[in-house]
Amino acid sequence: MTALARVLAGILGVAYPLLVYYGLVHWSPRQVALLVLAALGLLAALRWRGLDRRRVGAALGPVVPAVVLAVVTAATGDPRALLAAPVLVSLALLVTFGMSLRPGRMPMVERFARLQEGDRLPAHAVPYCRRVTQVWAVFFAGNAVVAGVLAIAASHAWWALYTGGIAYVLIGIIFAIELLVRRIRIGRASVGAT
Repeated sequence: MTALARVLAGILGVAYPLLVYYGLVHWSPRQVALLVLAALGLLAALRWRGLDRRRVGAALGPVVPAVVLAVVTAATGDPRALLAAPVLVSLALLVTFGMSLRPGRMPMVERFARLQEGDRLPAHAVPYCRRVTQVWAVFFAGNAVVAGVLAIAASHAWWALYTGGIAYVLIGIIFAIELLVRRIRIGRASVGAT
């Protein structure tokens, strides 16, 4: 994927709730869905460019659910399909983190820790990483439920506030606490070992 496609995908992914909310305030759900489809088409074209043809499915796969949601809204005029995107993202993350907890697999947080610590990650940190991965899985499950309830039963403003703001703050808080606790635990083990 080109650097431009990565940057655009990141911006659109993070700003999606606020962009959809703005669109729904100013245009019809069908118009917003068509704009989402146009943006996704642009991203797909940028991803396709320079892509090894054998990896097309893996590269374009994450776009397919968003396309389906936008098509449903364009066909029905019901904006709830567009509002379901954060639910799908949370469910995908829940599955990713949850599957990493299966026996014989490395928990997702341990993978992240090893990217930073490498072989210096002490053995006692591995169970901690498993517990934190469980915390993330629970968070993503709860986030999917809250985003889903807001998409169905709340105003678009409340949905946008939570999915485009509060959820990101919660993710930041959990990440910062986990990183701090991990540094303290690893730091204490290193001091005790020397």
